[in-house]
Amino acid sequence: MLTGLEAFSMACNIMQVISFTGEVISTFQAIRHGQSPDVSIAVTAKQMPEAFEALSQSLEQGQKPLNKDDAEMADLAAQCLAAAAALKVELDKIWDSTKGSYRAALTGTVKKMFNQRKIDELEKLLRALREIMEQRLLHRICTQNDAMLLQQDKEFGHLHAQLRHFIDAIAAGETRLAGLIRDESESVKEHLALQGDQLRDDIADLSARVTSEAAQTRREIALRIKETATAQASEAEHQQLLISLEYETQNERRNQIVDSYADTFRWIFDCPKYEPDEWSIRAQSSKSFLRWLHSEGSALYWISGKAGSGKSTLMKFLVDEPQTEAELGDSAILSHFV
Repeated sequence: MLTGLEAFSMACNIMQVISFTGEVISTFQAIRHGQSPDVSIAVTAKQMPEAFEALSQSLEQGQKPLNKDDAEMADLAAQCLAAAAALKVELDKIWDSTKGSYRAALTGTVKKMFNQRKIDELEKLLRALREIMEQRLLHRICTQNDAMLLQQDKEFGHLHAQLRHFIDAIAAGETRLAGLIRDESESVKEHLALQGDQLRDDIADLSARVTSEAAQTRREIALRIKETATAQASEAEHQQLLISLEYETQNERRNQIVDSYADTFRWIFDCPKYEPDEWSIRAQSSKSFLRWLHSEGSALYWISGKAGSGKSTLMKFLVDEPQTEAELGDSAILSHFV
């Protein structure tokens, strides 16, 4: 007779094998009808050998002799292993032809090498075995009281996670396959869903930043265009004002003034070479003009003389002479002859 833990372990392994093989068969059937395979099927397929091995060990380690219920469950376990082995044969055909790629196997080759009749037979057998476990054996072999006793055992925390989940589910009154076997593929789906949500959030954040930066760029461009348009309008108004001030004879007086002879008025920029006790109008005029050019005040520099003495010629010389501009530095020169 099987001990309590042995019975629960064998029942758990049977339900796990039924669950895994059922998932693989469902995937085969979905592909046959043109649907895409579930992304978690590769995880399930890789867990199957471990489940088969655990069920085989449960059969070998069960204490003999067995009572009627235990013997029926052991026979059911043997049928599960046989069905799983038959399914593995079908899987190996596809696996070998696709060089170990589950994705390629499930999306490319499965339709070509799919033994539909064999798969249908396995699906029918597994459905019958599951119904026997759910409707009869679990109620008699794995009771709620036995499950609660196992939960209180000090070694319960060291059991395999799948077996602990199975015992907890039985203790809670669960007998359906979907509630008894922890679906590892669901954690894969949840992980992928979380990654998808994070990716969508990242894309949304990036889109928001791009939109914000694009709006800022548009505002800056619009501001630059406005500033340029304003500057151009101001320059146009300035030029229009200058043009409005022009008149036909505005330079007539200036053009009438003859240019001075070379060096005639150079003396006004020359440093005086006279002795300190000497005095002359030219020396004083030179010093006072240069001093006035460099002064920061607003005093006038008065040039007087008789008519025809060359006052206008001197003024034209001062306006056109580069040294005048050099002495003034950044100051502007404005002139008008009347």
